[in-house]
Amino acid sequence: MFDNYKSVTGQNDLNFEVFLNTDIDVYRGGGDALSDEAFTSFSMYKDIASKFGKVQSFKIKPIDTLGSYSTTAETEIIVPKQKYDKIIRGNQI
Repeated sequence: MFDNYKSVTGQNDLNFEVFLNTDIDVYRGGGDALSDEAFTSFSMYKDIASKFGKVQSFKIKPIDTLGSYSTTAETEIIVPKQKYDKIIRGNQI
């Protein structure tokens, strides 16, 4: 997630410890935002999220995620339910 964030934002000199507590913009496309799943995923890329339906944007801190896995097309960020619920309710996690 760190390397992809630097690539997306151009902040190549960003320190990892600072990054962990930085609010980053993430996107989720699709139906109902609330979920009963143990975790949910977000994308750093709005255009990818839009492929799943109406896009919602959120701010999260990387330290509050389970991490991400990357492909050449998307960085999918995994967030545990208890943190995700707070995001959906409009609170910063």
